Amino acid sequence: IDRSVSTASARNAIQDWTAYLRVADGKTAGVKTNRIEWLTAKDMLFYADLYASGPFALGGRAHELVVGVKWGRVQADQLSWYSNDIGTALPPLQDWSGDYPRPAFDAYSGTADFDITRRSAYATARWNLSDALKLITGVNHTRIESRGQSYGVQHVYDASKTTPFVGAVYT
Repeated sequence: IDRSVSTASARNAIQDWTAYLRVADGKTAGVKTNRIEWLTAKDMLFYADLYASGPFALGGRAHELVVGVKWGRVQADQLSWYSNDIGTALPPLQDWSGDYPRPAFDAYSGTADFDITRRSAYATARWNLSDALKLITGVNHTRIESRGQSYGVQHVYDASKTTPFVGAVYT
């Protein structure tokens, strides 16, 4: 029996400002700033996968089985500040260098603070029905849930789904 455990984690810290542009009628003239945002984000990501696999005998033939569980979590903590510098006319895109002076980010702010957790359990079997024909069957059950808020909207859900599958390989 083969066994494996994989884990990973990451911490991301971002500070960046972005200008979103609005183009009138899809043309390169008439470009204006649509939203200018300063984002500070601290996101943490965690992941784990534990599985076992190995052969088993049934009906005089050797088959393979894999069973496992996965878990992942994201913790998001964001703060955005917005500028009043909305609707500023810009030169035609073909003439614009892309430079834009950094505005004051003092119009209003918004936040996001939420967690997302995903848990899965899975099993799959490779049935060696003959030397040429293999049947693959399995099932995956996943549950995902979130708690918190994202820019004034509740970021809350809890859902699960079980998905069976079957396939064949003929060589």
